[in-house]
Amino acid sequence: MSRTLVWTVAVAVVAQFMGCAENEQTFFIEHVKAQPEAPECSVAAGDDGTSIGLLDVWFNNPYLSYVLVTNHAISREAYESGKAESNGIFIDYSESYVLVNGGLVGERVRTPIDVYLEPESSDVVAVTMIPVSSLYGVQRPLNCNPNDLPADDSYSANPAIAVVRLFGHTAGGTEVETQELNFTIQTCCGCLLDQRPCQGDCTQYCDDEVTPSAMCTSGVANGSSSVDCRNYFEVPCNCPTD
Repeated sequence: MSRTLVWTVAVAVVAQFMGCAENEQTFFIEHVKAQPEAPECSVAAGDDGTSIGLLDVWFNNPYLSYVLVTNHAISREAYESGKAESNGIFIDYSESYVLVNGGLVGERVRTPIDVYLEPESSDVVAVTMIPVSSLYGVQRPLNCNPNDLPADDSYSANPAIAVVRLFGHTAGGTEVETQELNFTIQTCCGCLLDQRPCQGDCTQYCDDEVTPSAMCTSGVANGSSSVDCRNYFEVPCNCPTD
């Protein structure tokens, strides 16, 4: 019996008795992609990655992101089960939770995903890093009220750590999962909101056109981050009308 066959049988036996998922090293998250730019709001596998994100919790939106996922398994046939086993992976859902200062904020959230990953390939998958259920716990240390214009653009002393993992199965029914990926997200209240046209001597902005947000998800920073406050509040000054 060849060493390769002995190793394959040994792995299959151990997995059967342990009830574990397939070796996670064949199915893993490479990195988090930089946030996309409007208006396309699309992400490709070759786009740049990033090691940190920024979420303005004043906008009261979850942190949506994109990760590059790889399936390193090679194609094979599952003779022992009688099922065709291509080693392609059907990604079923993501599981994410948020830590702030070492403590769990909100709850673990599972989000359905419907993506098929061919063997020996990589693709971009959309995931929720900070779910809605965790927003209040992230907003509270900043005294951030989405209904009011922020007093200043305060930043949290303790960034949020988003932890995400993907789960799926192969065509032959083998359950697989990635490693847990930790991603640092700096949080703030109002730092992505341009408040100048909505307070003080705002007449200087009367002739300026109110432009819509350039963020694909309001509050999730990208290269063109900053939203005119007039998209959300009435201008307090009396601008002349034609």
